[in-house]
Amino acid sequence: MRIMEEMLAVKEVADKLQLSIETVKKMLRSGELPGHKVGRKWLIAPSELMQHLEQQRELRQRNREVD
Repeated sequence: MRIMEEMLAVKEVADKLQLSIETVKKMLRSGELPGHKVGRKWLIAPSELMQHLEQQRELRQRNREVD
């Protein structure tokens, strides 16, 4: 996470990923998505989210190559 990076709220991430807010919260709680709990709110750094999504894309691509 870069210093002073503007963080995303759960709703923003849900909108970007086309998932429900509850699904995003479950993914954050389980560690499937990177995030930081601040008080009662989850905040997600855009750079961490993009890195995570890229890693997931690469993993899916490698799995397709094995099949």
